[in-house]
Amino acid sequence: MVPRGAELAPSSWDRRDPLGEEQLEAAPFLVHRYPDRALLLATDRCASYCRFCTRKRWVGQGPSPTPTDLDAALAYLAAHHEIREVIVSGGDALVLADDKLAALLAQLRAVGRLDVVRLATRMLAFAPTRVTAALLGVLRAHLDVAGAPALYLLSHFNHPRELSAEARAAIAALVDAGVPVLNQTVLLRGVNDDRAVLIELFRALTRLRARPYYLHQCDLAPGTEAFRVPIADAQALYGSLRGELSGLSIPTFVVDVPGGLGKVAMGPSALVGEDDDAVVLRGSRGQAARYPKR
Repeated sequence: MVPRGAELAPSSWDRRDPLGEEQLEAAPFLVHRYPDRALLLATDRCASYCRFCTRKRWVGQGPSPTPTDLDAALAYLAAHHEIREVIVSGGDALVLADDKLAALLAQLRAVGRLDVVRLATRMLAFAPTRVTAALLGVLRAHLDVAGAPALYLLSHFNHPRELSAEARAAIAALVDAGVPVLNQTVLLRGVNDDRAVLIELFRALTRLRARPYYLHQCDLAPGTEAFRVPIADAQALYGSLRGELSGLSIPTFVVDVPGGLGKVAMGPSALVGEDDDAVVLRGSRGQAARYPKR
């Protein structure tokens, strides 16, 4: 959260828009990268302004989407029947006031064929008291409408110390209200690039019924080089979790390929050799064994 001089060091890898979102903007503030999903940037405001933010070119600086912008984005969703899922982000979906969030959910229901709406937020870490009885009422009212798309909440916890008592209570309230919580973590050098820290975080989230979903390699946003863990070190760290944690507690380690080419899983390969009849696979404890090709 605190600016550092290292952010001013130039890097040839810096990209103003590392995920190529602007070139994939199909309507105002609507990014259509994958065939069946779209990203709706409903606000440029956020619960926090992380120094490693992939959208630091825009978040907290504007322009903010206008009602006309959102109407155009919703019209695009209505016209494109291949889209079955919408991620509401920004900024932060829960920065929206309850009445505005309720209205947006109603508009998304009106699209008529969506399976899932995801609400991406940093609020659970930075302002967990945002999860009020009134907000839960908005979410439950959406879910009570026949045929409404399922709601998932995407949280963002990077370290066990972010899981305050208030954050834990907020997660419990959401899950009890019927809103599953999926967590995204960004791997950050000097913050959480430690096996014990990640194990503690992912175990705690699982116990709270918040599924560890993605572990992200830090994107190539300007000024973030000091935060990035070398990719080989990141893969080795991620690989060390297998066997220590159950599959339920291990997120998928992903890198967002620059230029809008999408996420790719980057776990270390278990394949260490092969011959005409078999492949050689390394198990979670390092031992290898042959496995038939057919």
